[in-house]
Amino acid sequence: MRKNHKQVIIGYNRYALYAFIPVFLICIFICSACVPGKTGTPLSTYMKGEHILLQGGVPDDMQAFGYALETNLDSLRARYRVAGVAIALIEGVRAGDVTLPEPRLIQSGTAGRDENGQWHAMDAGTTLFDVASLTKRLVAWTMIHNQAELGIDITKSPFEVPNGLSLSGCEWNPWAGGAYPLAQQGFSLGAVIQHRAGLTMEGLNDIYPWGWPAWLYGPGGQWENAMPSLCQDLNGRHNTALAGRMVFREDLLGKFTYSSGNYGLLQMLIEQKKPSEGFDAYMQEVLEEDLNMHHSTFSYDPVGFLEDRRGHNEGLYLSQNYRSYLNQDSNSPEGLRLLVNKACGGLFGTVDDYAKFAARLMADGIRPGTIDDINIFCDDNRFSSFDSENFPDAEGYDAYIFRGELQGWATHVILDPARGNALVIFTNTADPVGDTLGYGTGENLIREVYDVWMLTSGYGPTLKRIHAKFWNGRTVKACLPYYGD
Repeated sequence: MRKNHKQVIIGYNRYALYAFIPVFLICIFICSACVPGKTGTPLSTYMKGEHILLQGGVPDDMQAFGYALETNLDSLRARYRVAGVAIALIEGVRAGDVTLPEPRLIQSGTAGRDENGQWHAMDAGTTLFDVASLTKRLVAWTMIHNQAELGIDITKSPFEVPNGLSLSGCEWNPWAGGAYPLAQQGFSLGAVIQHRAGLTMEGLNDIYPWGWPAWLYGPGGQWENAMPSLCQDLNGRHNTALAGRMVFREDLLGKFTYSSGNYGLLQMLIEQKKPSEGFDAYMQEVLEEDLNMHHSTFSYDPVGFLEDRRGHNEGLYLSQNYRSYLNQDSNSPEGLRLLVNKACGGLFGTVDDYAKFAARLMADGIRPGTIDDINIFCDDNRFSSFDSENFPDAEGYDAYIFRGELQGWATHVILDPARGNALVIFTNTADPVGDTLGYGTGENLIREVYDVWMLTSGYGPTLKRIHAKFWNGRTVKACLPYYGD
């Protein structure tokens, strides 16, 4: 009886902890909605109009914007307590271009200190980041453009011919004992890419919810444990968010329900279509042969893998990832976390490399109604603003954006296909709480840079709507004179 009582107490305590976590997160959300910034925080400074990059007015063009970044990035980084930031600018890409412009690279701060105690300066061409959820854009591109090579059809269900995904022996199978959903019901491979296939994460993960620690499983780890399988990951050991098992809900078919688990399904399909190579090796071919991204990889040992592959030391260094804590000016480094579901956020790469991918998207002709538009950027990742001159379609969009954040890294990409311009920003300091409450770190730095890029691009009206949406109807005074009509 005493043993049973103890088990009940343990179970109750565990349940209470699980119940507390969502309540705590809800409280943070409520606080962030009500308090855009306390006195003396970087956000409140910004809200008062003290925008570092707009001190000389809106830059005349992208060249002037790049100069403003080069001149002020150190000050901007210091304001937001960010250890390091790397930026790439692309200008003037047109659909059909074969030769793409080289990115303009700008950087500031440190990438971290290595095991020998040596500090490494941030370098947009050689410093590697975990690009977090920006990984999804590259995997989506691969599924779309390599359909013939992979032997797939994104208009069909993952389980239909020619896709033929098999869950035999996989512990994750929400359709076990029943029929698989079909494309005619809205469950297509394209719907999975778009987060419209009714797949969502439910429950709570109780083991390493934000990724498996590298010291336990990674290169040079203290233990020789095998990483969990992708099937285990989708069945409840989801390691990219505080979430449990991926489930299928028929009522969500066709509705946008963002979930990293969707991309685990895509990874599983690639692994089955390329069994001799596996996901990592196949995606390495895509990176290097299709996209000219030679400093990017899905390897758990990105620097070692890339240096071995290129045959010599290119000075690559994996940036440390930092978290800044509330009311503290100093940052402390996070440990590297490894993802089983690599397709959702497991790419390591440089800002320079990812800018080449952004340029490729525009050269491919991404615009409203195209296959890349529909599948790569969807719903909240497109800013609607009819531009009759460049997009003679009432459903035109003036910019595409996607963001990522993972254990101390914050990443953003912004595309303006009408003008052929793109902006890629990676920072190695990110704290979801600090970012939300305006105490600094990567997301807030990115916000200031993004504002000026939008204004320089002539998208003041769109920026005004965005600020009204995300700052609870409050006008962001930093940009008030520059919004336009």
